[in-house]
Amino acid sequence: MTDQPAMDEFTYLSVLIGLILGLGITQLMEGFGRLLQLRDRIIWYWPGKVWGFVLLIFHIQAWWAMYELRHIPHWTFPSFIVVLVQPVLLFLLSALALPDARDEDAMDLRAAFMSHAPFTFIVASLMVLSSLAKEYWLYHRLPHGQNLLFHGLFFTLFVTGALLPYERCYRLVI
Repeated sequence: MTDQPAMDEFTYLSVLIGLILGLGITQLMEGFGRLLQLRDRIIWYWPGKVWGFVLLIFHIQAWWAMYELRHIPHWTFPSFIVVLVQPVLLFLLSALALPDARDEDAMDLRAAFMSHAPFTFIVASLMVLSSLAKEYWLYHRLPHGQNLLFHGLFFTLFVTGALLPYERCYRLVI
């Protein structure tokens, strides 16, 4: 028997992170699949489709960024919770992104998007804040350079979408 653990802390914790991100990606891919299956019954609206694609990119970027966390030698439960907030919020955004049309005769993507838009952009704003909080909690600093610039840009866009519930504003945000 060796003194080395069979698995380091991050490898163990990353399973749950990956599971939550994977569920969000699954939610989006199922939504896109439904759109393809029901394409004859859909009233199309481009911002909804683009938002789904943006969320897919956000999931992949979050997965990519989480790999950097492997360098943290010791994990506490509060640190892990701070890290989990962002994938959970991404999953919730995925659940709102594309409508579930199994029981509908026709699916209006505009109506579905507009019904969730203000809440969606509140959750998206919280997701950006959770990313900043994670960086500060784990590294005792905010992101710098382009990373901070993108956080600021997305936060500004999402807060704008949350505070100005107008279709023209949503098109700008997306």
